[in-house]
Amino acid sequence: MAASPLNQLNSHISNMYNSGLLDEHFMEMWRLQDGEESPDFIAGLVTTFLTDGDQIFNELAQLLERPFVDLDALSNKLVQLKGCSSSVGARQVRLACVQLFKFVSQQKNRDE
Repeated sequence: MAASPLNQLNSHISNMYNSGLLDEHFMEMWRLQDGEESPDFIAGLVTTFLTDGDQIFNELAQLLERPFVDLDALSNKLVQLKGCSSSVGARQVRLACVQLFKFVSQQKNRDE
């Protein structure tokens, strides 16, 4: 007999947490979600993250396609994406933003 959709979802979330894609913040939100009062709370947060994240990724791509990259604008977009990813517990995205931000900061300091 196949697992219920809820069991499949819980298993998938557990796997994403165990692999480091999600952090404890997401797991805490998941545990606190009230299915009766706000059943779509997490779905709404993730949907907002995906929409905002997609827009920020597009803006990052546009910045990086320019002959001379505006490092301040790039830094600002990385901070935005880090904030979005932190709000939903997207650990790997947040860590990538931190690393890229450090690199951009080093480049800015080198160019000054």
